[in-house]
Amino acid sequence: MPRPTLFIVDSDKAATELLFAAFNNDFVITQFTSAENALPIILQESPDVVIFEYLLPGMTGIEFFEKIQGKESLLIMISSLDDGSMVLQFIQKGVRNYIMKDETLVDSVREVLNDEL
Repeated sequence: MPRPTLFIVDSDKAATELLFAAFNNDFVITQFTSAENALPIILQESPDVVIFEYLLPGMTGIEFFEKIQGKESLLIMISSLDDGSMVLQFIQKGVRNYIMKDETLVDSVREVLNDEL
């Protein structure tokens, strides 16, 4: 059985390396540093999981989310911003999996993956 696909869209090299190291054994991982680079490939390939940062260069994470939310992919937004009103806006736009980029990032992502996949 082939491993599921995971796309990481984040310009933060430390976070992408951390996620890659944590999930490389379970997923075929492709990394992107911008939404603009990831978007055409996601629309074509429909990966199983997309983890993306809110603060992306160019298109924001919420703009990116709105363009890919109709896909079958499990979408997980991550961010280092801890702003309750902003998180409420994400939820109102349909974001169901929002994770803070802190020391619990890998465990929180793993929990969402276990619950959703």
